[in-house]
Amino acid sequence: MTTPAKVIKDECRWCKNGNQFTCESEVCALNNKSLSSLKRIRSHCLDCVQTSPEVTVCEGNVLFPTPHKCHLWGYRSGRNPKRKGMGGKGVRFTKKEGD
Repeated sequence: MTTPAKVIKDECRWCKNGNQFTCESEVCALNNKSLSSLKRIRSHCLDCVQTSPEVTVCEGNVLFPTPHKCHLWGYRSGRNPKRKGMGGKGVRFTKKEGD
């Protein structure tokens, strides 16, 4: 199963040409351990294209330094697509009789 943390690792491995996994970059948003994985991905995507509307319409085609499909693309909105429809604002709880 693909998770946000796994796609971050995949993107980092691609960035490092499959070599050393640990990255010491201070400018890459994916290294900000104070944020959740989804927030790190969202921040990285904003750094890549600059504005929220551009993130929304992004097709995930990375051209530099070599063309490839971005591993983070499905998570670019800051949400996990695998959890679509689970819980959230639309869920209503009703009181049981006697409560």
